[in-house]
Amino acid sequence: MRMTLQLALAALTAALAGTPAQSATEVSFVKPERFRDADVAGALGEIRRHLERLGGRLDPALTLRIAVLDVDLAGREPFGQGPLAPRILDGVSWPSIEVRYTLTRGGKVIASGKDQISDRTFDMRPEITSSSSDPLRYEKAMLDRWFERQFAAYRADQSSPARRR
Repeated sequence: MRMTLQLALAALTAALAGTPAQSATEVSFVKPERFRDADVAGALGEIRRHLERLGGRLDPALTLRIAVLDVDLAGREPFGQGPLAPRILDGVSWPSIEVRYTLTRGGKVIASGKDQISDRTFDMRPEITSSSSDPLRYEKAMLDRWFERQFAAYRADQSSPARRR
């Protein structure tokens, strides 16, 4: 019994040692009931998870705090069909997410700001295919581009263009 416990602890320790550390990313939603698109079909939870995944790319010594201040999803709800119906993409209802962020290292602020992230050409980007089944594909692609612009210099991997300079 004792030997089994020791082996299990050794295996767990080895597994954790091989796992790269990730930066801490905290995402909050400020007054989400007032968002232009309040939690449509669980969109806020998916946006939170996506931002946390993006934050996982940062140097592990960093902490990123993102406060989401407003969410306006691409397209619009079809009249009278409710929030679970597929959104109508009309080219004039582009995605927009307002955020406030703070990036710290050891408690010291190294970057902060407030951004209105939007993409007026969301439906003209060939890299975002309409065949994708992800209802938030436009918002996620927009957040990916914003994250790369804002935080490329703080990425954990050494392949980032900002790290090679």
